Amino acid sequence: MEGPERNDPHFLAQSIVDLNLLRKPDLIISDVSHVITTNGPGGPGEIVSPMKVVAGTDPVAVDKYCAIQVGFFAEDVLTIKKGYEAGLGYKDLDRINIVEIPK
Repeated sequence: MEGPERNDPHFLAQSIVDLNLLRKPDLIISDVSHVITTNGPGGPGEIVSPMKVVAGTDPVAVDKYCAIQVGFFAEDVLTIKKGYEAGLGYKDLDRINIVEIPK
């Protein structure tokens, strides 16, 4: 793909949402053990290590929970905003059941 769309974060976020609209995942598993938080995905950048694996069925809630774990403001994450607007899930974490299993 050529042109400005390729590097547009709104285009990427909308593409991810569109894919989830075709078929909502049955289960989402997200590895949040070591995450690059600046200059991603190629870096070099700052790495944070929450050392968690997150699983769920709500893509918006999983994204928001993971964003919080790495220190992002969930309101600034385009996939969360666009996914919620498209009806893919909840961004209010009080509406879901979060279970943390100790190491």
